[in-house]
Amino acid sequence: MFEPYFHQMPLRLVFWAVLATLASSVAGAAEPVSNDVGTVFWHPDEAHCRFVRSGAVEPNPEKPESWRYIFVTELISDDISSTERGYMRLGGLLRELEFLDRRETASGEVRQYKTLGQPSWNIEVDMRAGESRKSKLGQTVFFEYTGTVSVSVGHSQRLVPFTGSCGVEPEKLK
Repeated sequence: MFEPYFHQMPLRLVFWAVLATLASSVAGAAEPVSNDVGTVFWHPDEAHCRFVRSGAVEPNPEKPESWRYIFVTELISDDISSTERGYMRLGGLLRELEFLDRRETASGEVRQYKTLGQPSWNIEVDMRAGESRKSKLGQTVFFEYTGTVSVSVGHSQRLVPFTGSCGVEPEKLK
């Protein structure tokens, strides 16, 4: 008597599972993606560029709880070439940034990135140069910057003012 009902039970479960999956994917596509800019936990000596929100306390290499940045890059190089990768926490997720373009301006430079994967965020970093320092050999190896990071996804854009630096402080060079 109950046998046909139990026999059809797996088909009914599959039907409801597929329906639930479709409903959640449609609802997910309609939800706006957050353009919240969070912080990235990174050791200051391991970052090539490291920016904090304007007004935030500059991280202390001796205090790991202070190693919070809104934007960092790492520089990977060998004797032939170098690559700089960027990272930000966007919409709650740590995202790797693909470098697209760099152009010099009268006050510094503007860099453009986009996130890898979906959803795709567009990042523009407007860096206004401040103080710079040279190594014992006379090479400029450290720059301080102020500026804004512009984060856009979909029709939403957020501007975050920052302060920070790129390079290695000359006193840390060996």
